Amino acid sequence: MRHLLLATTLALASAATAQNDSANAATARRFAAAFERGDYEAMHDELGGPLALLFRPSVLKNSFGQMSSALGTPHLDSLVKRSPTSYRLFFSYGYDPTESDAFNVVLSKKARIVGMGNRPSKLLFAKDSVQRPVPTDADLRNTLDAYLNDKHTRASFDGCVMLIDSGRVRYSSCLGLADRRTGETLTDTTLFELASCSKPFTASAILRLMEQGRLRLDDRVQQHLPELPYRDVTIRQLLSHTGGLPDYMELLEKHWDRKRIATNADVLAALVQHKPKPDFKPGKREEYSNTGYVLLACVIERITGRPYAQAMDELLFRPAGLQRTRVYNTRRSGEVIPAYAYGSMRDSTGAFHLPDSMPDQDFVRWLDGITGDGTVNSNLRDYALWDAALRSGTVLSFDAQDSMTTVQRTKKGEPTETGLGWFIDGGGTNERVAHHSGGWPGYATFVLRFLDRPLTVVVLSNTAYMRVDRIAKRVAEVGLGR
Repeated sequence: MRHLLLATTLALASAATAQNDSANAATARRFAAAFERGDYEAMHDELGGPLALLFRPSVLKNSFGQMSSALGTPHLDSLVKRSPTSYRLFFSYGYDPTESDAFNVVLSKKARIVGMGNRPSKLLFAKDSVQRPVPTDADLRNTLDAYLNDKHTRASFDGCVMLIDSGRVRYSSCLGLADRRTGETLTDTTLFELASCSKPFTASAILRLMEQGRLRLDDRVQQHLPELPYRDVTIRQLLSHTGGLPDYMELLEKHWDRKRIATNADVLAALVQHKPKPDFKPGKREEYSNTGYVLLACVIERITGRPYAQAMDELLFRPAGLQRTRVYNTRRSGEVIPAYAYGSMRDSTGAFHLPDSMPDQDFVRWLDGITGDGTVNSNLRDYALWDAALRSGTVLSFDAQDSMTTVQRTKKGEPTETGLGWFIDGGGTNERVAHHSGGWPGYATFVLRFLDRPLTVVVLSNTAYMRVDRIAKRVAEVGLGR
């Protein structure tokens, strides 16, 4: 009798678990179906607990809608059970059927979604236990040409890709149009807006000034910008995104006259005038900060007595022998330069347009005078020269470069994910790499540099292809013979 009762109890428990699993799976499928049709009210209906309060339909539309707008209509490819209360949803998108994205949901006992999302994936390359054969140039080109042609044909990737190995450009390819209005094609000399891939250049200029004895990394920023109303933040903290300063874009959204094009001086003046509360105390944690890099550009200008564009040319671009790399404020200057990659974005119908013609992208005009966090423009040919200058120590000493690629710590000693101007991944059983991404209306960029071998990948897109990091990773894997 005792064994029979136990068996009956286990059977009932198993049936309850199966029923709950079925309810959880049904909730996850309803959530996915609502996302597919853009029904953010229905998505919200599947949420529970604090998540339902945090992610109102308008918030869901802002975050999930951006994915649909950039990548096209989502489609649930598969639903994978990870545990009785956790599922992974794999989505592909109409504009990019070459990739899928994994999205995790966690469910409560009442089959409501109480957790969702993914941590950003790290760029990890396991160290090889045995030496792999290096692919021949022909094999490399055949493999990567097929891969990138697929991205261009099926996912509308227009852009340029380069693999540098041991000081030699082993692969370089440009696909698509530099200017959709004229039909001009992309080449390795076409200039791209680097967006936030400008930040490593700004950081390099700061390290260059440090080596010249004109500043110290642990200087308080107020030593160089005395009017700044944030007393304790240091240059090192600005470089490592641990300064805690408020976002300048949100500040200007509230207070700026959008008929005028804002400059770095205007950002600094707005911080002085309005004194928005810091997000956190300097050094408490890491949080990506465009404001920090605008202020670093201000520091460069104060110390050199030159506009940021001229200072960058004198400190970095000319010493490295770069031919076309420059700071370019497209709309503020009114200058039209040849062989330029004009960024384009999709509208609600899927057609590409210049961001300037899209009302919801009007900030590309009134934020165009701001530098330091973006606006460095370069091309494949110059970036190969820049990489060579770094690898040889021509522009920055190896000690300075080591400091840029050393993981920084909070005041409590907790490691961050950044060095000085770079994000850092790997270590231990994985290769150490430095990387940075960039995004601005019409543009998506990615630079990946291996720190213990002379391998660099550069990806520049002027159709704002959202998965440039995946392209960079795949190109590196092929270059490593994987």
